[in-house]
Amino acid sequence: MSGIRFLRWPARAAVVCLLLAALACSIGTIQAARPTVAILSPQPGAILPVGEEIGVLSVAAVSDARGIVRVELWADNQLMHLQTINPPATSFTSSQPWTPTSPGDHTLNVRVYNMADERSDAGVTITAVEAGAATTPGALPTPFPTATPTASATPVPTETATATATPTPTDTPTPTATGTPTPTATPRIPMLTVLTPLNVRTGPSTDYPAIGQLAQGAVVFITGRSPDGTWWEIVFPPNTAGRGWVSGKPQYSYAVNTEAVPVVVPPPPPPTATPTPAPRREPPVIYNFWADRYVINQGEQTTLHWDLANAQAAYLRYEGHEEGVVAPGSKTVDPEHTTTYTLYTYNANGATERQLTIVVNPPAGPAGIVLDLVAAAPFATWSSGLGANPLPFGADGDPRGYAEWRDYALLQDGSQPIRVLLTVPQAVDNGNIAGTFTLPRPIQPGDHFRARLGFLHGAAGRVTFVLAALGGSLSGPNLLATLDAAATDGGLHNADVDLGSVVGATQLTLGVLASGPSYQAWAVWVDARVER
Repeated sequence: MSGIRFLRWPARAAVVCLLLAALACSIGTIQAARPTVAILSPQPGAILPVGEEIGVLSVAAVSDARGIVRVELWADNQLMHLQTINPPATSFTSSQPWTPTSPGDHTLNVRVYNMADERSDAGVTITAVEAGAATTPGALPTPFPTATPTASATPVPTETATATATPTPTDTPTPTATGTPTPTATPRIPMLTVLTPLNVRTGPSTDYPAIGQLAQGAVVFITGRSPDGTWWEIVFPPNTAGRGWVSGKPQYSYAVNTEAVPVVVPPPPPPTATPTPAPRREPPVIYNFWADRYVINQGEQTTLHWDLANAQAAYLRYEGHEEGVVAPGSKTVDPEHTTTYTLYTYNANGATERQLTIVVNPPAGPAGIVLDLVAAAPFATWSSGLGANPLPFGADGDPRGYAEWRDYALLQDGSQPIRVLLTVPQAVDNGNIAGTFTLPRPIQPGDHFRARLGFLHGAAGRVTFVLAALGGSLSGPNLLATLDAAATDGGLHNADVDLGSVVGATQLTLGVLASGPSYQAWAVWVDARVER
């Protein structure tokens, strides 16, 4: 847009400097350190049956810019499972499968690595037993609120009848034999790992209203199953006595230790509207179209997943190819360059399509995308209140501010990009929000930040977009550029910032500062990326 350009020094310098000072304070106290990791389940000393799979649940985190890139599960000094994380994450919850194949003690280790290939370990020793074996059981915490148990610190003795030869009493009392309790295997906790953002409902069907959403990678406790076995009742919200229902379809969730999960009779579904005299004729519905990873390096793979209904036929289209697909379905792809995939479906009443783009980072060289900041947004560290309020990604409507993806959203210029990053400041006058991204490679000469900046359709107010660099060879946060924009501008603003002044930086911060009320300051970043 003419008249709007990135400036070296902003008109609102005082507020921007406060934001940078907050970044400096929050980062300056963090020393380079190894990652941390803890195993949540199984517990030390747990007794597990031979031949049955469990999920080894762990949580890892880093306290500096060198994010987690790999999680390994080892059993008895043998590598059993490997997870890679791209882009690197500041925290990561992992559920990795393992099956004990022989009785006896087994040592489980979870190893996590950061970007510097520094490692931390956590370990537990468990006992695997055949059916009927007697061993001292380990203790597991109760995973969700239950009825108050009856405490029994000492086993109840078993009464033993004593036979006597004569009725003559004897001065020596006959001791009563004390019964020895038969140990039982430690109960295994039913757990569910979310594979894609998933709605939580009041009952086991899409006929029930949604009461919340679980993010990809979330791990929750299972408390029941639907009568047809296709939905799970879970603890929701976590760490409360509340309950919710999620789909058990394998493309949405992965459950372990569910053999003893009871059937729960759901509440009656909400009343339905009075049926119309004639059925509605509608085009196909695409419930979901998503990928395991949206950003990969050249030579790597990712898997596309989809689910749809009411279709006469469906096709996956990309790079001039078209292939028929069924639902639910998936396809593993290894594109050589950034590729857009279209899921197209139709019936007699119309057609429906959805698109997603897989960004392929080329080998290090003169050109290419170093990091797609929109795709990497869930792995950034978000905060508001000049760093005082840590924020989760995707908490739509949070009055403290929120950052989330919006797909096919209508923007102020009338366009509808496949996906944008929405950043909404804290709901106070002059509110702010910022996200710090860890780069897979330090900034090099010739790198550029490029994006289009603006607002959702219907937004109001004025904001300042902020770009800063930090980490690596920099002594503190460096302000790179700002842009003042108003929701009434009517178009998007192109940004192209040379990063040559911050060579060696390992992090970028994207910030938004509201000018006045921020209630409808729906600021968006379109195609935000670092290019080399």
